[in-house]
Amino acid sequence: MLFKLITSYCFFLFISVNLIAQTDTVVYKLYKDRNQLEYLLNKKLINDKLSLELSEKTEEDWDAAFFALQYLNRKDKWVNSRISYAVNEMSKRSNSFNRALLELLYAHYPEIYNLEIEKLLPDIKDGKVWAMCAEYLLLTSNKLVRNKIEKIARARLVNHPENVFYQQVLFSLSPSYTRPEQLAHFLRHDYLPGQVLMFSFQRINRNYPGLVIIRDSSGNFLKQPSGEYFSVPQLARSLNGLPGYLTNGNTPQGILRMDGFDVSKAGAIGPTRNVQLSLPFELNTGHFMRDSLLDSVPMEKKYYTQLLPEELQETESFYQAFYAGKAGRYDIIAHGTTVRPEYYRGATYYPFTPTMGCLCTYESWDDSTMLRKESDQQKLIEAIENAGGPFGYAFIIDMDNKRAPVTLNEILPLLNAAKNE
Repeated sequence: MLFKLITSYCFFLFISVNLIAQTDTVVYKLYKDRNQLEYLLNKKLINDKLSLELSEKTEEDWDAAFFALQYLNRKDKWVNSRISYAVNEMSKRSNSFNRALLELLYAHYPEIYNLEIEKLLPDIKDGKVWAMCAEYLLLTSNKLVRNKIEKIARARLVNHPENVFYQQVLFSLSPSYTRPEQLAHFLRHDYLPGQVLMFSFQRINRNYPGLVIIRDSSGNFLKQPSGEYFSVPQLARSLNGLPGYLTNGNTPQGILRMDGFDVSKAGAIGPTRNVQLSLPFELNTGHFMRDSLLDSVPMEKKYYTQLLPEELQETESFYQAFYAGKAGRYDIIAHGTTVRPEYYRGATYYPFTPTMGCLCTYESWDDSTMLRKESDQQKLIEAIENAGGPFGYAFIIDMDNKRAPVTLNEILPLLNAAKNE
């Protein structure tokens, strides 16, 4: 869920929400106004917090500033100098501080601190922090550094064979994906019969928006009155862009349980209903598998495998959601947004806004009237309702690494191929 770490330092994003039905209009009381929010982020969380000397007592203040920098997409000379100071302090700092800093480095400072991070790599004991350092280096590093990362990961797996973080770094070193045409297996009429399914087709490179389509409980894909298949664009990129197995990283590829609708109290998400999702391990096995006989049974890979089409059960990339849950990720939802797109003008995903790892649709709001002007999220909610309700499964599927938004024309051949299976 967007800003799920806010409890400790981003209280300003939690606001009272006033929902008033007025035909197709939602009235939303913003946090005073978004200009005020932007001022508070810059003044109270960035300028004030980064001015503090780093110590055990001020780490959380700096953590909050790191988050605000990503949210506002802010970089300037003074900020850069404070980040350099923080990097030089990493060996003295806590795991939580280093995780927050590495998220910012991955998002805003690729390659700049390779030498500093590489020096830390052999001595970092925490698996998650080590993986984040490794992933930072893998953005731009040479073969020699990659070999070093692989050697350390394999050596540590000898003593910790079930450690998800070392396993997934090895996957990052040699990722394997299925051919796009094989994705038609997901779209068969008889696949997971009786379930409402949400398919979010994405790029491996999450810097481009994907596209979501809906299958009803009878196995039919929803269509518009025009006869065209229903679809809305959907972004699966996080603020930091880290791989999906890491907390706050991109939405992981794979299967999530669809758990109903809800309305968020987070101001950055807004009052449009969202789709609740859960990863494997987040709740009990029976809940994820929709089988109460498994309620007290520990989650295992074999259960997740049962949900995949037989032809794709050996494709390791479809297990990213499984490993994300095993690594402790939670609170991923499909939601709208009140975040100003202007913060990300120039990004390939503009005017969409990144999240803390959720699926996000486009919405626009009027600051003066506080009215919602456009909402693909509302269209998605209505489509899921028409399909039979928000209780089934959501699939995040990486099609390929094309540098462009996913279009319906790319999905149509898969739908046609599925009909012929």
